[in-house]
Amino acid sequence: MSKDKADNPTSLSAEALEVYARLGRGDNRVHGAPGLDELIEHDLAAEDYWRREGHYLGLPPHISRRNSYEQAFTAIGGILRGVERHQALLDTLPSVADAEPDATAGGVRFLSNPKECSTALQEALHGMTSWMWSAQPVERDPETLEKSLIKDLENLKRGVKYRTIFLESARQKPHQVKWADAVTQYEGEVRTLPGDFHRTVIIDGRAAMISDHRPGPGYLHRFTGWFVTHPGMVALIIDMYKEQWNRANPWKSPQIRSTETAELSPLQMKILREKANGMTREGIARELGISPRTVTTHLAAICETLGVQVGVDFQLGMAYERLRHRHETEQ
Repeated sequence: MSKDKADNPTSLSAEALEVYARLGRGDNRVHGAPGLDELIEHDLAAEDYWRREGHYLGLPPHISRRNSYEQAFTAIGGILRGVERHQALLDTLPSVADAEPDATAGGVRFLSNPKECSTALQEALHGMTSWMWSAQPVERDPETLEKSLIKDLENLKRGVKYRTIFLESARQKPHQVKWADAVTQYEGEVRTLPGDFHRTVIIDGRAAMISDHRPGPGYLHRFTGWFVTHPGMVALIIDMYKEQWNRANPWKSPQIRSTETAELSPLQMKILREKANGMTREGIARELGISPRTVTTHLAAICETLGVQVGVDFQLGMAYERLRHRHETEQ
């Protein structure tokens, strides 16, 4: 499979589709036809050397899919070997994290106002690579959450793991419900706690921010805090966060809430099953003996019923597994 196919895996020209239809009808004399090279590049056609030169065969889609997977696995294997080589190089370096912290540096910095807190947090987030845990006992206003959601979804889509603890009252706040529902659709984790808890942000296990818990002028002292990079102190803050997380109540994503009560027709369940197994719309249509347009209509209805986004296949796969598990436990 070529690089061009990998770069544009969903587009076939009208000429290629016409040649593929001709091959499907048994017309093998398509040598030189516009679109034939495109089919060959996508592993959807091959010359029939067994019969005679210049004759071509149409290949079923699963061969192209198999070759695509093989190429992907080969590429992933190369990447992983590169990562292992890089890790071996890093292993030869002295471990800075495990060294004794510099007593003069301390690794703890006081943030005296909201602006300093925001600046320190943005600097830490700029280098974030793996995960962020946060606990927010102070309600965030709708405008702030709306702006945050855009960046949060970008981070989730690139693989950063999120955990967030809100006050229990967030379940009655529309803007916080909107944020929580959006991030849980992309495997972010949200929980809620009644009462007070520690305001905390932890980034990649290397840096943390906590609110100032010294006696202060009431509510406002929660907008001052400490920025911590000392490895021993960060480890302590992580343990504190885990204790809060374990006490908190999980926030069920819209998909989970929908699949707990959703009812699909037998045909829709079959369509969902095949889509979860990676089959294309056209493949499902052939398998079930219906038109691709009918499949599209049912998929739209399924997505609406389950509360998932159209075209986001991994969400459909997760929804199918939840429905299948529910049906098995009900029997």
